[in-house]
Amino acid sequence: MTEPMDAPTAGLLRTDDGAWNRFVAASPAPSFLQATPWAAVKRPNGWRAARIVVDTGAGPVGAQVLVRHPRPLPRGFGYAARGPVASGPLDAAALCVFTEAAKSAARGLGIAHLRMDPEVEDSDGLVAATMRQLGWQPAPDIQPRATRLVDLTRTEDELLADLRKKTRQSLHRAQDDGSAVISAGPERLADFHRTLAGTMDRVGLPFRTVGFFRDLWDAYAPSGQAMLLLAETPEGEVVSGTFLVGWGHRIVALYGGTTEEGRKRNAKYLVNWEAFRRAKAAGYTVYDLWGLPNEGITYFKAGWGGREVQYVGAWDLVVDPLGARIFEAAVQARATIGRLRRLGRGGAGGPGVGAPSEAA
Repeated sequence: MTEPMDAPTAGLLRTDDGAWNRFVAASPAPSFLQATPWAAVKRPNGWRAARIVVDTGAGPVGAQVLVRHPRPLPRGFGYAARGPVASGPLDAAALCVFTEAAKSAARGLGIAHLRMDPEVEDSDGLVAATMRQLGWQPAPDIQPRATRLVDLTRTEDELLADLRKKTRQSLHRAQDDGSAVISAGPERLADFHRTLAGTMDRVGLPFRTVGFFRDLWDAYAPSGQAMLLLAETPEGEVVSGTFLVGWGHRIVALYGGTTEEGRKRNAKYLVNWEAFRRAKAAGYTVYDLWGLPNEGITYFKAGWGGREVQYVGAWDLVVDPLGARIFEAAVQARATIGRLRRLGRGGAGGPGVGAPSEAA
């Protein structure tokens, strides 16, 4: 899923979108949120993109930062979703160099604080200790702190054997039902969204409008990194679906939904298994089940094998304490107004960069 590339410099990565996207794709933890298509998705909502990149002895370290600066607030907010990334391990030395670069860049970007949530595991707490020493403060999570990763380099038989017995039985029942999984395009997004809306209402999670998924498709499909799979009954009724986004060697099961009829038919098991198979055939080597927000979803996703990972979470680097407090107060006020408006309309949606794929 990656192209060969010469060792890039920080200057090139700051200015050249193609070089940056190849750098992210080749990194040990490639995230679609650090690729330029994500900046395109967020641009209509008032976010502008910048890149903080610095050279180190082990290669460049950098992050795509999305900046929001509502007027008339004195300072804005920067968010490096799943950043920074590096060509090698994101160790203490790399974090130190990046932090110094971030402090210098923050004022030029007009932000009071920068949030990041790197995909770094921290079982012994050493990364968190390093972050605190460098001046970062624990912050509310935006992306999932915990997820489950499945190794797609194994054979299909090995993947099947790794499933929990109950998951495998549910998959076999779904395969015997007569439903089929198809690869779909943007013309079927409304069908997918109907499966998603019912599921998210049922499990109490926020979800996006169908327009968001069109934007996501338009941003990632041109490079072959978007995948939409739908399960249809023999009568042609769509009963389950999943929307996946990839970058580099990894693909993320970003959103999924199942109707009541689909639940009776175990259709979500059929969709998930076909997502494994088709992602593997497309050349991805890691399948990210994307988030473990509650006990039910955690149990469901554990049935698909792989391993659970816990990342270090979100951290803020505050360069203007007063500006940060003003910004956060404005965000809270806006969120309260939004909730009241949704309650008035009888709606239950919400913000958020991404929500875990369905499991209930």
